[in-house]
Parts: sequence; C-alpha cells; structure tokens
Amino acid sequence: MNKAIRAAISITILAAGIGTMVYLVNSKPEAKKSSIRNSATPVEISPVDTVSSIVVVKARGTVMPARSVTLGAEVGGKVIAVSEALQPGGRFIKGDIIARIDPSDYRIAVDQQFEAVNSAEAQVEVEASMAAVAKREWEMFGTESKGNKDAVLRAPQMRSVKTRLKSARSGLRKAKLGVGRTIVRAPFDGMVQTREIELGQFVGPGTPLLSFIGTKKYWVQVSIPVERLVWLTIPDVGGETTGSLVTVNHRVGNELIQKQGRIVRLLAGVDPAGHMARVLIEVDDPLGTAELAQKSASPALVSAETPKRETSRLPLLLGSYVEVEIQGRRAENVVELKRSSLRDGKLVYLLRDDFTLEIREVEILWRQEKSVLVASGLDVGDKVIVSPISAPVEGMALRLPGVKRNEITPKDKHSEVKGKASATKTRSEFSSDEGKAL
Repeated sequence: MNKAIRAAISITILAAGIGTMVYLVNSKPEAKKSSIRNSATPVEISPVDTVSSIVVVKARGTVMPARSVTLGAEVGGKVIAVSEALQPGGRFIKGDIIARIDPSDYRIAVDQQFEAVNSAEAQVEVEASMAAVAKREWEMFGTESKGNKDAVLRAPQMRSVKTRLKSARSGLRKAKLGVGRTIVRAPFDGMVQTREIELGQFVGPGTPLLSFIGTKKYWVQVSIPVERLVWLTIPDVGGETTGSLVTVNHRVGNELIQKQGRIVRLLAGVDPAGHMARVLIEVDDPLGTAELAQKSASPALVSAETPKRETSRLPLLLGSYVEVEIQGRRAENVVELKRSSLRDGKLVYLLRDDFTLEIREVEILWRQEKSVLVASGLDVGDKVIVSPISAPVEGMALRLPGVKRNEITPKDKHSEVKGKASATKTRSEFSSDEGKAL
C-alpha cells in the first residue's frame, strides 16, 4: 500500500471522528434550571416563656432501720415461756410480752422484803412510843435534868429505825422490779430480726435474747453532690425547721414500691468514696401497716371501673438500694425546655424573625430527666426550634410547618424578584448589542 492510500485512510478516520464529536455536542440535552423554591428547611418551634418550677433532686441510697436494739435479759433464770411470734420477721406492738423468765426466786425475795418492811415499821412505832415517854419526863423535870436533850429524847434511836425502814422499803421495790424484769416486753412497735433464746434455756443478766427493729419509721441514707445542697431544706441547716419532701421508689421486677418521706438531718462528714454529702431521709410506715389498718376499718367499694394501683403493696425492705426524688426549692423566672431542644449540652436553635437560623449558647440552671431549666440566654418571645435539623448552619433559611412546597419565605421572594430583574436587564442589553452589530 503506497503512501497516498495510507494518508487517505487517516484523513477519512479523522474526519469521521470530528463529525461524531460535532454531532454529540449539538445533540446534548439542555440542563434544566433548578428551582430555588422550597430550599428553606421546615422546623417546629416552641415560644419561650418564663416559669416557676420546683427543682427535683434525684439520688440513690440504702434503707436502714431508724430504731434497732438488742434485747437482753435483765435478770437470771430459766426461760419458761416464749411468744409464738418470736421468730425472725415476727411483729410486736409496744408492751407485748415476748418471753418470760422463771420469777419464783424473785417472788420469794419480794415476800422477804415485805416482812422486813413490816418489822422496820414496828420498830419505828416502838421507838416513837419510847420517845414520847422521854419527852414527857423531860418536860416534867425541866432544866433540872442533866445531859444532852437529843439523847434524852431518843432522837438517835429514832433516826436509826427510820433508816432501817427506808432501806427495807427500797429492798421491797427492788424485789418487785426483779419480778417485773422476768417478763421481756417489746420496747416499741417493731419486728424480730434475729432470735437467740429457746424455751428452757437458762439466761443470766445481760444475755442477748433477740435483735429488734422498729417498724414505724425507716431511714434512707443517700449521697448527694455538695453543690446541690443549696436546693434542699434541711432541719437545723440555715435556720430551717422542716425538711424537704421525698418520694422513695424501689423497683422489684414489675412492681414499684413507693413510699413518702422527709429529710431529717445532714450527716457531719462526706462520703469517703465519692466525697459527696450524706443526707438522712425518714420514711413513715415503711411496711404499710397503717394503710392496711385504715382500709380494714373502712373498706372501699371496688368496681370494674376502679383503676388499678400503680404502686405495689409490698413493704419497703431493709438493705434495699432505692431511688429517691427530693422536692427542692422553687426556681423563679426560669425557662423550662425539653431535653431534645438542647443541642451539644448548652446550645439552642432559634428561629429569627427573618426566618433564618440562630445558634445561641445558654446557661443551664438544672438538668432534669425530661427537661432542663435555663437561667439565662433566652428572652420571652424567642422561638426555640424543637425539631431536629441536619447540618445546621448559622443563618440558613427556615420555614414553619404548613408552608407549601411551592411557596417561599419573604426573603426568598425578594431574592427571586431581584434575580428576575437582573435577568431581564441582561437580555435587554444583549438585544441592544445585537442590534448594533447588525
């Protein structure tokens, strides 16, 4: 193949490529101009208003007995009777008999002391008669009698027999106390925690019989950050006389044990583990006995429409780890926001009057489970955005729900009109230039 043929083939291929490129360029689709309508992000807002809200301090603690004592024998002897309720968990009312110790020896002692008292009283009567005779003789002889008047009138002998009578009466009272101490009684309303005696056992003075705890009140000791104490009212702290109200919650499976209590005191030292303040809460009727007694006295009618109780009737158990909600002081003139309205811990999104986004930092006074209290950074009438915004940027365009997709904000309309005017002016200038060229 000669050079002329190869050159012709190359020129043909090059011409075909150029023709194809021209065809593709001329037949390309025109890009449609995207509309700026609906570029604003829809948001939901909540107007800002100041409120007065009670600060709720949440903490955790352990239930412990408010009253606990180990009952011991005051006298020695054989245990001759025990109550059927003398078992761990058995309950007694103040004054109930728990156990009896054989009182025989102590009753004999009472009889002996009774006879000693009678004998001493008789000696006092005899000595009184002798003193009366001596007094008449003294008065009869007058100053002619020699000697000490007190000795003549038998005053020392009278003092001696009166002392013996007083001692005998004291011995009688002591013997009677011994008889009374053979009966072991409940010192207050409470429950048996442990039992250490059995029927027929011999005990001596001081022998432990049982451990007994009070059931009218329990304590809950909780640890609270020191800086939160300013929101609580604690007796004898800052002149307060009444402690803050407390709700004690103990979740047991699907059951919620809920009791009411009150702060009674602030313990002296901080918790060595977390260096937090320790507060003591007193819970009334932790076992629910008063409530049951009231219902037994006046039973209520139950119908199908009666709502079920949300809290359990189970008692509050010692040693339980519980949650407490303490009603603190009231915070005035604060803004309460949902937690979802708070961004990055301290920021809020606001809708400006020109429908643009403002990102503002606020000062948080208190954080609660579902809301936060804002101390400063917001003004009444501000529009807080409560809906999520993806990729927020300061000044981005926003719109409220209910605005149609083909509608735009006033700011967007102004931009669009300005854009149209610019486009018209450009076309006029182009036509003028084209006419001049023609």
